[in-house]
Amino acid sequence: MKKQRTLQTRSLYTIHRLKNDTSAPLHEQAVGPCKLRLRQIDEQIYFDIALPNSYMIISCVQHLFINKGEQITLQKEDDGIRFGVSTVIGRFDIQLGGVFEDSAFFHYRVSFEPTRTLSLSEEIFDLLLLKTDYSIPEAGNVYLEQVQARSGACFLDFGKAVNGSVYYFQNLSELHGYAEDSQVPLTDSVKVVWPEMGFKCPISPTSPLTKGKRYILRDTFIVYHPTKPKTAYERAVFMLKMQHEIYRRIEKPKVALYDLSSIVEKGLKDLCNHKGCWQQVKSDAFLNAYLNDYKNPAESMVQLSVLWPLLDYHGRYPSSEAADIIHALTRGIPRFYDEKLRSLVRWIPEKSHHLDNSEEQKKPRLMDSWYLHHPLLNMAFLLRTGQGNDELRDIFFDSVRFCMKVAKHFDYKWPIFYDVDTLDVVKAEAAPGEGGERDVAGLYAYLLLRAYELSGQKSYLEEAKRAARTLAQYGENVLYQANNTAYAAEALLELWSTTKNDVFLRQAEICVAHLLRNTSIWDMQYGHAKEYPTFFMLFPLKDAPYAAIYEEHECIGSFSRFLTMAYKEKAPLAPEIFALIPEYIKYALARLPFYYPPMLPDDILAQEVKTGFLNKDLWIPVEDLGDGWDEVGTVGQEVYGAGAIFQAFTNHMLPLDEDDSFCFVGCPILDIKRVKGGVRFRIPGSSEFAYPIRLLSRSKQKYVLSADGEDNRMLDQDSTEIEVAGGKTVTIKWK
Repeated sequence: MKKQRTLQTRSLYTIHRLKNDTSAPLHEQAVGPCKLRLRQIDEQIYFDIALPNSYMIISCVQHLFINKGEQITLQKEDDGIRFGVSTVIGRFDIQLGGVFEDSAFFHYRVSFEPTRTLSLSEEIFDLLLLKTDYSIPEAGNVYLEQVQARSGACFLDFGKAVNGSVYYFQNLSELHGYAEDSQVPLTDSVKVVWPEMGFKCPISPTSPLTKGKRYILRDTFIVYHPTKPKTAYERAVFMLKMQHEIYRRIEKPKVALYDLSSIVEKGLKDLCNHKGCWQQVKSDAFLNAYLNDYKNPAESMVQLSVLWPLLDYHGRYPSSEAADIIHALTRGIPRFYDEKLRSLVRWIPEKSHHLDNSEEQKKPRLMDSWYLHHPLLNMAFLLRTGQGNDELRDIFFDSVRFCMKVAKHFDYKWPIFYDVDTLDVVKAEAAPGEGGERDVAGLYAYLLLRAYELSGQKSYLEEAKRAARTLAQYGENVLYQANNTAYAAEALLELWSTTKNDVFLRQAEICVAHLLRNTSIWDMQYGHAKEYPTFFMLFPLKDAPYAAIYEEHECIGSFSRFLTMAYKEKAPLAPEIFALIPEYIKYALARLPFYYPPMLPDDILAQEVKTGFLNKDLWIPVEDLGDGWDEVGTVGQEVYGAGAIFQAFTNHMLPLDEDDSFCFVGCPILDIKRVKGGVRFRIPGSSEFAYPIRLLSRSKQKYVLSADGEDNRMLDQDSTEIEVAGGKTVTIKWK
């Protein structure tokens, strides 16, 4: 993607001053093949980075207004310098430096303490990209910039015939104090408008900064790499590497694991008994998509999205409420079978005429492409564990055959909406040039692999391969909906395991890379976001303004299976994937409880919701956690997201010696083995990062935890989380 060249007046002024300056720099420093210089011109300080490709990066270090006659004293540090500046508006402290580790890494940080109550008055970009003669170059290719609340990152190259690429990261976590007092969001604040790029500080003339309070205004990382990734795969791997390198360098919030057992108990009770969760169709009960959502007919996706994780939970921890829900949902699934199509459909046929056409998808014979496949995938999960019956099995394979008919009709390029009877396209793409539901090819491939697993028929395996190969055409644009892209990555890894064809492995890496770029590597901590954890949120769509519990919990499960298979098959994936996926899961598990209204203050919950009703006392999750200045739960209480807590409990609460004694493990649990007087398992991930383990028990039993046979630590009710480094084998023993 290229953006049209434009320039602000302030940038033109900066170029003019620097071009005509003949004074000696305050500081010079070689960083690999690059040269960093600090320069002062009258009341302003700049730094520039000369790159080996005849380009340069220039930054005006905030707008300082240095007092006349002010002497700047530089303090040397290991990788650079630190200095302070007194100005007419307050005190600035600045750190600047760089290191070379395959790439040239530069970091600068600006803090500000105002001497009066004031507001910043100018929005300017962090950086200018120029040629070394100060001319404005032709626009390069922009592959990444911040969208909504995602990470404050940019990635670009310099266009044709010019080597090198730049990765930029603004550590927005550090700017929360400024955002809180100015009452501004930090969303969409890191952009590229060639030749300007980086963080553009939002301002508020009505909410001033506090005199004498210290604010961080910049915490910027700039990475220059001497080569230019040329393919979608090379760019995906490069972004993974840069994301990991930055992640290592920033401070990350501590994780606290909440007792999931109480939420499971309350959530199960409310899901079973609260009438707002259910609607009746003749003799059968069905879950609503949202609490009190009686305007829309029951949906197959909703029923199966709760049924499978609840079945898995109930198989290990049976309860009467779970049994009642499972019975009702299992009984109702055949009602979604359309005899004409010989397939499961989205809306229950007997009530589909109630759809009011208020939204484009709310039409009886209209199919949203991913909705055809997703319920069948959850049906496959329950069938492969021996759940279900012959009727459900027949419905599953009938429906898969219809899916194959649809796939071939569209040549594996699914539109957004189509007519299920004629297969006529109703809406081809979300926006002009965006294409349809691109990752459905991967979701479909994963479904076909499950059909192959259940039947042994190789025709399903061959069809999965055909579908998976089509994903390569989308390059960087593969992600349509996060959970479906995660299923695509699983399918591709499984196909690599079966065929050892590296084409599938590389495409799996592309899918994971673009899932991880669709996250927020920053902690908001302003506005309402002070009440819930936002670090490493994953967003449901590439432009969605909020994280959603359903897509997050599906990605937790999918990522866990992906890692388990990757370790088992010794898949030669990019090492950053093994490092970052467990980190996402760690933070997502800690966030899940905060989708539940009783965990949040009443005054941050939405007063009006898009669908249904928000009951602040009910243990049914809201759909959305967004920007700190937005209300929580504006979409509604998501009944189909209720399965999240059951999946988390089943997969991350490790039973110990007694029925009510568990360890909550804040990452995937690999290779579980019961040993005499204990249990042993492996922690995935990198040794650079640590994962919390918390005892949840009503007994007085004492437990001893060791990692790789060393560092014995007592685990009891009074202990907080114990952290264990990634890659370790953990043994928990009891007496």
